[in-house]
Amino acid sequence: MAEKGELVPIVTDLAPPLAGSPFRYVGLDRDNTLIEDAGYSKLDQEPSWLPSVIDGLRLFHSFDLGLVIFTNQAALSKGVFNLFQLEDFHMRMNLSLINQTGFGFNGIIICPHLQDQGCSCRKPRPGMFHTAQKIYGELPQVMIGDSDTDIQAAESAGVFAVKTHQEDFLKVSSEWLDR
Repeated sequence: MAEKGELVPIVTDLAPPLAGSPFRYVGLDRDNTLIEDAGYSKLDQEPSWLPSVIDGLRLFHSFDLGLVIFTNQAALSKGVFNLFQLEDFHMRMNLSLINQTGFGFNGIIICPHLQDQGCSCRKPRPGMFHTAQKIYGELPQVMIGDSDTDIQAAESAGVFAVKTHQEDFLKVSSEWLDR
């Protein structure tokens, strides 16, 4: 339980793992890793998947790995959009994945704080990973992201991290699974 005044991440459980079963999952950054950066004003649009992302997610799913998104969303604290708008976008993103593959994300962990608010969850700090460990019983098997802050946050939490670029998600996913 969070202490009064403690800044904590927001967690959306989309498809929680079965109780008592070990849950192995992949940590994923959202913007410019899975989808084109929606920008502050584009949450009302449909998510635009980056090349090879759907195939990479199918590959992870074929290895019985769950999918959890870790995303900084300071625009919530700035008042650019509200939590309802963000969750609506995430639900549409999840439904798009389900419609294309038959499976969806297991969860989304959001840091809504500004960089200067001093929270422990905003990447590059590892707080979202600590929250995930409390929820899922373990850390992700790997974190895939496009920025140095994604990699730093994962490594600070003791998670193996892989940096991807917009066009190589499937390649990066395959190489990690083959290691």
